[in-house]
Amino acid sequence: MTGRYDTLREVPEVRQVPGEERRRWFVSRDLDLLVWFSDNDEIYGFQLCSGEGESEEALTWMADRGFLLSRVDDGEGVGAGKPKKTPMLVEGGKTDVAGLTTKFEAQCAAVPGEIADCVVTRLGEVDEGRR
Repeated sequence: MTGRYDTLREVPEVRQVPGEERRRWFVSRDLDLLVWFSDNDEIYGFQLCSGEGESEEALTWMADRGFLLSRVDDGEGVGAGKPKKTPMLVEGGKTDVAGLTTKFEAQCAAVPGEIADCVVTRLGEVDEGRR
């Protein structure tokens, strides 16, 4: 993807992994949304990432597992002169879900309605679970 946008836009021709659920990917300046679909084309799960560098976090929801809040280890902290490691999700996400919901709602105009509605509904469930 050559640019980042103020609103979420779909990445064309996303690589599909054989044996995994079909996925779609949407990006903006400060959000990434991956959505996985079951064989019958229903939303199976999604991952909404926000922030950059050491403050990047991911909220993942999967139909069979529920929610996972993670931070993204960008692989940079390996020491001088050593190559960067592959970024990976690690425990410890402290996502501001209300703020993430507001940001998503402001940027989701080009996301299909059924996907946007699912994400907003699930984000509301995370926030409810924290009270």
